[in-house]
Amino acid sequence: MNEISLYIHIPFCKSKCNYCDFFSKSIDCSFDFFQDEYVNALCNEISFYFYNSNCKLKSVYIGGGTPSLISILNLKKIISCVESNLKRKSNDFEFTIELNPDDINYELITFLNESIVNRVSLGIQSLNEQTLKNMNRRATKNKTLEAIKIVNEKFSKRFSIDLIAGYPGDTIENLDNSINEILKTKVDHISLYSLCIEEGTEVYKKINSNEVDYDQDYSDKSWIFAKNKLIKNGFEHYEISNFSKGQENQSVHNLRYWKLQSYVGIGSGASSTIYFDKKNSIRFTNTMNIEDYILFWKKNQESGFSIFDYEKLLFFIQQLNEKKIVNFELIDKNTELFEYLMMNFRLNEGVSKNELLKRFSFDFDKRFIYDGSVIKKWLDKSLLLKKTTLNDVNYFLSDEGRLFLNNFLEELLINL
Repeated sequence: MNEISLYIHIPFCKSKCNYCDFFSKSIDCSFDFFQDEYVNALCNEISFYFYNSNCKLKSVYIGGGTPSLISILNLKKIISCVESNLKRKSNDFEFTIELNPDDINYELITFLNESIVNRVSLGIQSLNEQTLKNMNRRATKNKTLEAIKIVNEKFSKRFSIDLIAGYPGDTIENLDNSINEILKTKVDHISLYSLCIEEGTEVYKKINSNEVDYDQDYSDKSWIFAKNKLIKNGFEHYEISNFSKGQENQSVHNLRYWKLQSYVGIGSGASSTIYFDKKNSIRFTNTMNIEDYILFWKKNQESGFSIFDYEKLLFFIQQLNEKKIVNFELIDKNTELFEYLMMNFRLNEGVSKNELLKRFSFDFDKRFIYDGSVIKKWLDKSLLLKKTTLNDVNYFLSDEGRLFLNNFLEELLINL
């Protein structure tokens, strides 16, 4: 039976954070009506792709934007739609929703705790007042601490938070204080991001106009400090930016992304990739024009089909592409192979020699490991490590090697 993951995009925000380049739309006074129309479109899209589905649902992730802006009534509608269309769930089924601390209240968290949602992800980023202002975050330090308190008290399931290290004007001392506060809670997963300065964002503009100072080396030191502190306090560094208390608290949904397993993106701006054994994979992204998205899924009268029916899916996506409802591309096996290597070297466990042979008929040793090869040099310097078990061989980057991940991937691509 095919397994699938579902990403549901809520592209609405009250304000844009200065570092964010994700697709989102600022809300206005018409939001209450608009969100109803949008949620109806989401449910129609879900029902279409999973009509009479026999897929086993592995994970659901509601992200944004700001999903916590959606009313409880509409959240109930989305959850009910998922449950009615995808009845078969895996034993380790995971359902995550992203929350903004400014939207947290007892009613919302109590509702989520009583639903099939079993994981919340709280976008904290920092617990320093000035840093939050610099980021243009809505929630103050006190509001964020109150939100953490409510989740601690009323949500009995899994709890993840996001932090950013090295933001302009922030200090290692501030970051240390933020982590100390978080360690007092029952948080079992932390996504620790080194600031990525994306072109077009407010922080990019401010750095390039010299309005704010930014020291890349200090930013890197901040992230390394935080990484070491989390490991020292019992968190496993299982992916380049992610830490968990034990394997059971690793993100099931994100692991499926990193391991190149099929997922469907629902909503305006959401992307999907469906992988096929012996054919090109199909990747498609919904239009970022929210009004066009709503109108199409409001009017669509076509009958649904299995998402894993290659011919039907490709024909339908080509039709939507012509109508400018989606953009799509076919991913050939060579591109898929590089994406697999790129994503799996982010993981603590690295790449499996057996998995590469099974999925791509690709022998890592024969291709990369020989005297004088670039990859052999990484092994010789202990930046790349090898672990041999009874049934498999895994190659993975050492802690020091992970600091040079991009360099490693560039050299890997050249020699692929």
